[in-house]
Amino acid sequence: MKLERFFSLENSMDISTRTAILAAIKAGKRIRDNYQLLHQMENSPQIKREKLEQTWIKEEEDPRTISSITDTESDRIIRETFLSAGNFVIFTEESGISIPEDIDSSSWKRVVVDPLDGSKNFLVGLWGLFGISIEVEEKNSALCSVLYNPCSEELIYAERGKGAYLLENLSFENHREWKTPVPISIYTQARLGESRIYIGHGKANPSVLARAPLVSVITKTVEAVNYGSSVIGLISVALNRLDGLISPSLRYWDIAAARCIIREAGGYAEIWSSDWKYQLTDAECAQADEKSLLSLVVAGNKSLFKEMVQLITAT
Repeated sequence: MKLERFFSLENSMDISTRTAILAAIKAGKRIRDNYQLLHQMENSPQIKREKLEQTWIKEEEDPRTISSITDTESDRIIRETFLSAGNFVIFTEESGISIPEDIDSSSWKRVVVDPLDGSKNFLVGLWGLFGISIEVEEKNSALCSVLYNPCSEELIYAERGKGAYLLENLSFENHREWKTPVPISIYTQARLGESRIYIGHGKANPSVLARAPLVSVITKTVEAVNYGSSVIGLISVALNRLDGLISPSLRYWDIAAARCIIREAGGYAEIWSSDWKYQLTDAECAQADEKSLLSLVVAGNKSLFKEMVQLITAT
């Protein structure tokens, strides 16, 4: 079905959810178009080098914090979509906090955005291993969330208390037809010894994976993978392609949307701070800003989540 038809059928959908879906699709189209331009076969090495030079390091002390023109373009599209739609304060990885001059302080909502998670994958040509994350918060808790893979055209959205849903074939191309939203649930019951999990290290040095708590988890799994994008890892957990995820040193925009989606899909997703002993409340998470570094994120089905948490906090 076309975009207008979908929204007409989903007339109970909150305006925040509609706006998040629209923003993700619009930004995803720009990301997809830029990827094809950057990596088309006829590009000479010189042209590709010039395009790759249009990147920069956001934090001098961490050369992995790479960004590009595509990151900022996606950021701009998402911000403009929300700022034109209502009473939103926008908090994004690329541009920090945007507050409209005419904001109604009594009813505003906060939008937490990662406009392109997996920027390095995007730049080096790893198709499908980058995505968009958008969460809308109201009164210190998630109202709705969207995760979008612009390559597979899979979008997952969730609304508080209404469950999580998968939309496929999502793009603005006229020959595409949207499918009806499909409810999703985390049905895998894999225990740690049977599991495939995503293991990241976020902004931490890779040596963090040698710390006893993470070693105790990794060595007990069937397989541990790293896609270089926490958004893709979390989409994989929500769609039962992986059983769980564990990653230290993430920013709030890396996990905000996925936490709401995984919870609404029946899974568990929580955030720890400090020395991995203190679990943050939703209200504490909602106070996160661009400087906040979350020490540990754990997600998965109920039994796997409990096993991972027990190993980490007991070590």
